[in-house]
Amino acid sequence: MGSPDAVALLAVVSCLIAGCSSSGSGASKGSDASTTPDAGGSSDSSSGGPADANLPCDVGELLKPAEVTRVTGWLSNTSSGLPAYAYTNIDTYFPTGSTSADPSTGHYPRAALVNAIVGACSAFAPRLPDWQEYCEALFTSEIVSESSYEPGTPTAGPPSSTSVSYDSYATMNGDNDPTVGLLQVRFSSTVQDFNDYGPIATIEAIGCSWPAAFAAQSQNSTFWTSQGGTVTYLTFMENPLCNIPLAAWYILQNATGNGGASPVYSQAYCAGQGIAGNVVDGLLSYLEGPGFTRSSAASEAANSYPAGVKTRFIQLVGGTLPSPDPFEVLLSPDTCVFCK
Repeated sequence: MGSPDAVALLAVVSCLIAGCSSSGSGASKGSDASTTPDAGGSSDSSSGGPADANLPCDVGELLKPAEVTRVTGWLSNTSSGLPAYAYTNIDTYFPTGSTSADPSTGHYPRAALVNAIVGACSAFAPRLPDWQEYCEALFTSEIVSESSYEPGTPTAGPPSSTSVSYDSYATMNGDNDPTVGLLQVRFSSTVQDFNDYGPIATIEAIGCSWPAAFAAQSQNSTFWTSQGGTVTYLTFMENPLCNIPLAAWYILQNATGNGGASPVYSQAYCAGQGIAGNVVDGLLSYLEGPGFTRSSAASEAANSYPAGVKTRFIQLVGGTLPSPDPFEVLLSPDTCVFCK
């Protein structure tokens, strides 16, 4: 790819009609371990207007020029709202104008980073006014929390290396299942869930080449828990055009469907059992899994993870928190967007 200023890619993608995959449960462990959800739980989210799930599912242009310009500016202008070390890493690992940046050394063209954020939000942001911008600011900020904009190199472990984290889940029962890349996705949870339930055509339209080998592995738990730390799939997960859309899909699916007293996982969401939630629900689901400990809305919002993301979000959107608060707006399930 060339400079983001020269990006002229325009893509049109239509979501597939909603429906739950006939395959089994999503993740075998990690942040999306499967369980039977209780769809009768009440929402803990404040109301600010539901997503309109009755809109046509065609999301239109994925790389809207105005959005590319906006995100390019956030990632280049050091007064936009990210910490100084993030801009240093962005300049180091995502050089502007470079078409020869080498992913094997953890370097990518700046356009890949910009297009991943814009494309993911064109595809998965709630279909409400201003939410393309809110989504872009959300993930531009969250990358700081997860990786400080260091995409990592495909270095097989353990031990951990830059942006390849072997936590307690990663080596459970002899597994090889680290969290990886800019937004620290895990093979046995986010990637497996997307393979089973997500819109493959959408992520491919964003620029992620979905591995053909995944088609035969839906029910093979050993594959998902043992292959995430291999060079092949580290390379796949570290690619911003895969990493960011995968995390965006997972977080926003939970933001629009895991707002009840009991967890709702991808299989139930795509079967129409999602319960409206909010961005805080999505972020806590990503941090702790959809079964995160429920508490008051105020206590959840005060958690340091969503609170830190929100602080930078505010700066990115101009220094003033929009009203209603995008982190507390009630977002309704939208299976047309998130499901096969």
